[in-house]
Amino acid sequence: MFTSTVPLLSGLIIWPIFAAIVVAVLPAKRFAKFFAVVALLIELLGALAVVAYFDPQQADFQLVEQYPWIPLLNIQFLVGIDGISVLFIPLSVLLSLLSMLAAWNSVQSLQSLHFSLLLALQGVTVGVFCALDLILFFLCWELTLPLIFFLIGYWGIGPQRRSAAMKYSLFMLFGGVPLLFGIIILAINNATQLGGSIPQDLSFSLPVLLNVAMDDQLQVVVFLLLILGFAVKAPLVPFHTWLPTVSMEGPTQLTALLVGLKLGIYGIIRFAMTL
Repeated sequence: MFTSTVPLLSGLIIWPIFAAIVVAVLPAKRFAKFFAVVALLIELLGALAVVAYFDPQQADFQLVEQYPWIPLLNIQFLVGIDGISVLFIPLSVLLSLLSMLAAWNSVQSLQSLHFSLLLALQGVTVGVFCALDLILFFLCWELTLPLIFFLIGYWGIGPQRRSAAMKYSLFMLFGGVPLLFGIIILAINNATQLGGSIPQDLSFSLPVLLNVAMDDQLQVVVFLLLILGFAVKAPLVPFHTWLPTVSMEGPTQLTALLVGLKLGIYGIIRFAMTL
């Protein structure tokens, strides 16, 4: 792994969340909207800097940042990128920026809160694409749920928007359970292979887990759990029925985000196929 001396990736996660708090409390609605767009433009510049720093000749993880988080369980704030994730970051920022511009005049009520939620969603989305610790990944993955729930339920354009928000939430909660179980099994398998004890020898680090042996039967179990969790958000048949409902009832700019971000597909490629 190639460690970064400049906290670019953590900055791309924290900055939009910080900007979201500022936008939410700003008294002037028009100024809040301008600040939100400027914040995403700064985020886009940072994302392009990540692409510029990325060396396509190196196959290992780059711009890695590693900070202690929950030492008792060996959980870390561990982020980094490789060839799979590097372009997801600037493209997600660009899509969020376009969605925000699309909502410029269409959102009339609680504008500051709406733009604040879009900024926060961008922050946790970058977290999904950068996280190399599976618990950090799962946290960012699940934090998208309440943000999208409120965006659908309050600013949806259909009469059944609240039902659509609830349907989306139930589907995502259903997908989160097998995903968490798959992550826990991977961590326990690491401790087992080392002949160590739990929780001292648990590991949620993706670079570590990629090099841990696993018997064929356990591989099948983990793959099915991970693919089930990611299939819900992808969405793959038969877990796709929330998408047309949300598309009909939710705000148009959010539908563009849900379709364009490809979080579920990224999860399948990044974790289910490799682990």
